[in-house]
Amino acid sequence: PGQKRKGSRFKQLLELTQALLKARRWHTQKMLCLSNVATGTHTGALTRVAQAILAAAPVFVKKAERGVVVCDTQGEPPLGVVQQSTREAGQLVAVALLGSADQTRRVLSADQIKEGDFLICNKEGQAMKLPEEPAGAYVVGRALTDAAPGTCVEFDPCLPYAVGG
Repeated sequence: PGQKRKGSRFKQLLELTQALLKARRWHTQKMLCLSNVATGTHTGALTRVAQAILAAAPVFVKKAERGVVVCDTQGEPPLGVVQQSTREAGQLVAVALLGSADQTRRVLSADQIKEGDFLICNKEGQAMKLPEEPAGAYVVGRALTDAAPGTCVEFDPCLPYAVGG
């Protein structure tokens, strides 16, 4: 009596996950994204607070004062990719990191992209191919698939690096 059983937190997390899936709050999506929220070592993803509504997903996000927002300028490096949209500011989102990714990522395309194109982020947090004169852009990876505007492009992410003037 009074002692916690080993594994009780795991059981609680499992029950919570099952309840969330049964509630079908994500009826328009086919995945549930969870990540580590503890301080310390993280493997490929972080949980952050969306500081504004993320209407479209998946999109690039950047660090904000108290969380993340859509990466809305080409002059700033994105932190990662958010796979789920939000209905209101303040919701927790899983941010798939770019620089430590051990797998490919998918993001909405704003441009006609061909396999092999180097990608940058546009003002809506979507991928576009690296222009011939990239003024202050950050390369975020290389396209692995062709993509039309409004569809997802799969890409091999890298630590964002500045190109152009």
